[in-house]
Amino acid sequence: MREFSVSEKNESERLNKYLSHLLPNASMGFIYKMLRKKNITLNGKKASGNELLKPGDEVRLFFSDETYEKFSKKKADVGGNADIKVLYEDDDIIAVHKPAGLLSQSDKKGGDCVNARILAYLSANGKMPDDFTPSIANRLDRNTSGIVLAGKTYKGSRFLSDAIQSRDVVKTYYCIADGWFERKGFYRCYHHINSDKTVSISDIKHEGDKEAVTEFFPEETS
Repeated sequence: MREFSVSEKNESERLNKYLSHLLPNASMGFIYKMLRKKNITLNGKKASGNELLKPGDEVRLFFSDETYEKFSKKKADVGGNADIKVLYEDDDIIAVHKPAGLLSQSDKKGGDCVNARILAYLSANGKMPDDFTPSIANRLDRNTSGIVLAGKTYKGSRFLSDAIQSRDVVKTYYCIADGWFERKGFYRCYHHINSDKTVSISDIKHEGDKEAVTEFFPEETS
């Protein structure tokens, strides 16, 4: 039997999400099956998985050592390239520099990306939590360099998500332009989702399109 005490960093996280971090190699179907059979309990009682956790809650896994090892993920299991420039880090969040040419998250082919490097960095430095899988909160295009934020804990991930959605995080982009800009201006376009799920950008608005407005101004000329 394994027992875990919920910390403040996981406050208000749903039990099923918490369990998916404890058992990253288990399907959600397996987790719900274990909940139904009371092989996983919350505060000694049967749980549905939809409960919102509170600090001090006790989660018990009535698994054999072999089963637990099969579905859990040890810190030592996270390897790979840990070469990432850390700009800021505390107990809950981390900000890193993404160089141009590196994906923020891996594509269908897998491979190197900022998210994987953050996990490798945390693992190599003994900072990988047992009850949460850190993940980036914002993405930049492959050929764009800049700051990528990631939550190291559920608390940090929720904080970043709320800050981005409420637009408390201000995004500023710099680019080198071929031409002459004498004054600031605006560029307005529309994002359209095609029938094949790809996205196209147009100056003409169609039904259901989302508007995107970019303000630009010259920072320096030469």
